[in-house]
Amino acid sequence: KQGIPTIITEVMSISQAIASMEMVSSIPSPPPCYITHITGIFDEYIQRWVQQQGLDISRDALRHAGLAVAQKQYQLMQEYGTSAVMLGGGARDLHHFTDFIGGKLHITINWKQSADRLIEEDKPVFCTFTAPVPQRICDILTSALPDMRRAYFPWELTVEEFQNFGPVQLFRSMFIDGWDSLTQAIAERR
Repeated sequence: KQGIPTIITEVMSISQAIASMEMVSSIPSPPPCYITHITGIFDEYIQRWVQQQGLDISRDALRHAGLAVAQKQYQLMQEYGTSAVMLGGGARDLHHFTDFIGGKLHITINWKQSADRLIEEDKPVFCTFTAPVPQRICDILTSALPDMRRAYFPWELTVEEFQNFGPVQLFRSMFIDGWDSLTQAIAERR
């Protein structure tokens, strides 16, 4: 409301994206705003959960989890007509960048093991984001994985549950671990 450009982050579900769009639209003249989808960390969380549970879900299907939610978020943002722009982040592999080519959105990636690999591999660039994740893969993922279902369907996750949503907790723990490592390194140098 103060006219400060904003990034709304920790968005890993459709419910969070809708709440973010509603917040932006409540401001008469919103400043530039980005609504994230943290695809790579969402995928990392889902993959860890599948391993812990010992579920038999193919790597190919799991590879599409975050992308399926991100594509749905993007579609809703286009339909909603929000002034906010989608910003992808949390890349863990190249497909967290290359699967988004062709959308009117932005992606943040790490230099090491992402940007450097893109430059090294120098593959042809073509539109990939408009090819939807097959419905059968979405069905497999949403039926087998409770947090995929909570991310994919807007009625499955309430605003009150956002901060305790598993992928959000993983994301936050990474920042806390990074902060702890930094403060430890500073203490050791002193």
